[in-house]
Amino acid sequence: MYRKLSALLALILALTVFAALPALAEEEDDSAPMTFSLTTEDGITVEIGEAYYEGDRVYVSYRVTGDLVKVELHEGAPEGITEWKYTKEDVIVAEQISSDNPEEQKGFEWLDGKGQRWTELWSAGVMDGLDLEDGNYADIVDGESEYKEDGSLVGWKKCKIPPESKKDTLTFKLILSRSHTIFFQDYTTYHRIGERGEKTEICFTLKKDERVMCQTGTLHTDAYDAKAEIISGRDELRCSITLTGLDGEWVKAVDTWNSEAFTEMEMPDIITGWNLYQNDNWFNTEDAVMYTTGEDEVTYEIVVPGKDNGNDLKLVPVYETSGEHAKETIWLKKVLKK
Repeated sequence: MYRKLSALLALILALTVFAALPALAEEEDDSAPMTFSLTTEDGITVEIGEAYYEGDRVYVSYRVTGDLVKVELHEGAPEGITEWKYTKEDVIVAEQISSDNPEEQKGFEWLDGKGQRWTELWSAGVMDGLDLEDGNYADIVDGESEYKEDGSLVGWKKCKIPPESKKDTLTFKLILSRSHTIFFQDYTTYHRIGERGEKTEICFTLKKDERVMCQTGTLHTDAYDAKAEIISGRDELRCSITLTGLDGEWVKAVDTWNSEAFTEMEMPDIITGWNLYQNDNWFNTEDAVMYTTGEDEVTYEIVVPGKDNGNDLKLVPVYETSGEHAKETIWLKKVLKK
C-alpha cells in the first residue's frame, strides 16, 4: 500500500493558490523517460521521470528537492490559539508518532510529555492521487515514497483513471502541496492545528499505450456463463471475469458481501474468488474484488503484479465453502491489441 508522506499532509484539504504549468507531451514513445524538471518560486524542484498511460492506469515516478520540511521547537504553550482542530488525551507524540523525515522526526521527539512543549512545522510534499484536466480524480492504487539522506523525496505512484475520463490522450496533474502545522504537547494531552497551503500543479500529457497483450476465454455451465479477459501491462496483469445468468440469491449474496451486513449472514457456496495459473504455477490473487453489474450479473476483478505475457494462463473459480472447482476452469487465448 501507498505510504503517506507524513501525518500532517492528512490535514491538507482544498488548497487555494496554484501555478498551472505547461503540459508535457509524449507522442512518439510512450515509455521514454520524461526527464522533466520545474522549480517553483519557493525553491522546490520537482522532476518527473518515467510516466506512461495504459488501460485504466497511469504510472509516474518523481523526485522532489529543496527546503521540503522546516521545524521550530518551542518551550511552553503557543499563544493566540483559542481552539484546536484536534485534541487527544493520553497521547505522547514522541512515543506514538514518527516520520522518516529527520527534520520532522526531530519535531516529534521534542514533544516528550514531560511538560508543555510545542513544534511549528512547515512541509511540502506530493499528494496521493492525480488530478485530471476534466476535473475528475485518478485515485492512487499503489506506490511508495521515501526521503533520501540529502533530504530529497523520491517516489512513484500508480493511479486508476475513472471510466468516464478515459481518452486516447490525457493531461494529468501531479500536485505539490504545502502546509503549516502546530503540534502542542501539554503534558499527556496532544493538540494539533493546521493551515491550508499553496499548491502547484505539475501537468503532463500522455498518449494511451495500446500495445498490450489481451487474453480472453469463455465458459458455459448450468449455473452461469462466464467471459474472462486478461490485459498484460508493463508491470501487472489485470483480470476481469463476468458471470451472467446467475440466480437472484447469488447476486443478493454478492451485494451483502460488500455491505456492512456481511458479518451477520452465512455466505452461500458461491464463487468468491479466482485463482490464476500459468503452467500450473499459481499467482497471488488475494486482492480480488467482486461486485454486481446487473440483475443476473457479477464481475470479478484481479490485479496481479508481473510482466509475464506467456502462454497457458487459466482461471479456476474458488467457491466460498467447497474451494476450487477445476471442472469450471477458464482457459485463455491470446489476442494482440495494437
